[in-house]
Amino acid sequence: MAARKSRSLYSTKNIITGIGGQIINIVLGFVARTFFINALGQEYLGVSSLFTTILTMLNISELGISTAIVFSLYKPLAEKDYEKCQILLKLLKKIYAVIGIVVLGIGLSIMPFLPYIIKGNTEVANIKVIYIIYLLQSALSYWFYSYKNTILQADQRQYVATLVGYFITLSVHLLQISVLLLVQYTNLIKAQTGFVVYLIVNLVFVVVKNIVISKRVDKLYPHLSDRELARQTQELNEEEKRSIFKNVIGLACYKISNVTLSSADSIIISSYINVAAVGIYSNYVLILNIVITLVGIVFGAFTAGIGNLYVTESKEKSEFIFRCLNLLNFWVYGACGICFFYLVNPFIRLWVGEDYLFPIAVVVVIVANFLTDGLQNAVISYKDACGLFWEGKFRPIASALLNVVVSLIMVRYLGIAGVILGTIISRFLTTWWFDALLVHKRAFNKSPAGYYFRYLRYLAIIVATALIVYPVANMIEVTNLILWMVKGIVCFFIPNVVFLTIFRNTEEFRYIKLIGKDLLTHIFKR
Repeated sequence: MAARKSRSLYSTKNIITGIGGQIINIVLGFVARTFFINALGQEYLGVSSLFTTILTMLNISELGISTAIVFSLYKPLAEKDYEKCQILLKLLKKIYAVIGIVVLGIGLSIMPFLPYIIKGNTEVANIKVIYIIYLLQSALSYWFYSYKNTILQADQRQYVATLVGYFITLSVHLLQISVLLLVQYTNLIKAQTGFVVYLIVNLVFVVVKNIVISKRVDKLYPHLSDRELARQTQELNEEEKRSIFKNVIGLACYKISNVTLSSADSIIISSYINVAAVGIYSNYVLILNIVITLVGIVFGAFTAGIGNLYVTESKEKSEFIFRCLNLLNFWVYGACGICFFYLVNPFIRLWVGEDYLFPIAVVVVIVANFLTDGLQNAVISYKDACGLFWEGKFRPIASALLNVVVSLIMVRYLGIAGVILGTIISRFLTTWWFDALLVHKRAFNKSPAGYYFRYLRYLAIIVATALIVYPVANMIEVTNLILWMVKGIVCFFIPNVVFLTIFRNTEEFRYIKLIGKDLLTHIFKR
């Protein structure tokens, strides 16, 4: 009971700080994006999105090492074996130093190929300088004590890093908005110089964030400070090294797949269509990422708890919690996906104008990609928390290759919609069925048939609910923000009523309701 309360308390803190701070960041993020578009335009937005994507792919160099270390830290933290924690963190510190150098080296080797990645001419000057700043930002994210965030993840205290991160992000947004205002309304800074300053602000605060988090970790865990790590001379035994190495190899394959699935689309769009289209696509991704981030905070808050649950409770209990998380995941993603479909184009029209809209066919495919990816959250959370990194290590490679091949073929016939559809097809042919099979066989000792049925049933319910919403949503023509909010209330209300009607008597819903009451109790006690 005490372990359950501890898991719930830490999860609650992680969720509250995550969602609370994220709401502030969402508002500031939209304000900053608006100033960015008004001051710099589509081409700069496209270049920014493209280079962010490229550097995200370079982060494959991390190979999932931090996740493997987090998994290895669960047991020593639970047993208060701080010596083992010191050994693991010291190892991660050394590895991160090397990874930063590797990212820098690979990134520099890509520079000669930038003209082939960016199709046609662009008005953005100093492309190579801009790329180098992005590259330095990525490399620096592995240095300056960044490894210390791992202990917070493993100990379910991610809320500490989250709070620091939000204060840093707030400072970054305010400074960047100031730079953009100078570009837009004065002659003091030209667009190309303003963009460079805009990026340097972010670069500096990457280092500041790591240093501040390091200081907080040293206060919370004095036995894991740099001084204590320096005194630690022991190393992992051969069996422990093999275990971590095995997990890293498995994780590397999964990370390559995930990064390819999320990043290849923008690179293909830039190479086969144009960089401005990447900028337009990035606005849709920005809005979707708000939902993904908020849901990710909830599931991330529970992941360490799942790892603890896996090593302390029965497989039957663990599988039941999985079904509950799966239902919660469907509910949130289903309602948000329906809202996104009906609200995104009216919102973008009000926000930045008609020039930044995709046709409805592309929006349908974007929503389908969002749903098919998001509905796998519970499986991914359990796979990571239970340490199932080695098994099925070749699946991600197949998934990544298939994604690139299918997207390259379909972009020629369907344009942007074809690129995204290629991602959906590759996901269904590989990730969807295999990861569920792995989790059910290894973590629960049972067939995944029930999961497959529920997944397809959930998708069918979402589609049917979207059709129910259609006639009501179409009655509201959005010409201002008030009408958009009215349409949003309708689009949010109907799916939740439908879902509640269908699932209110299920055992999973009753458990979610119970946990929800516990969370509210913790919130009001604060």
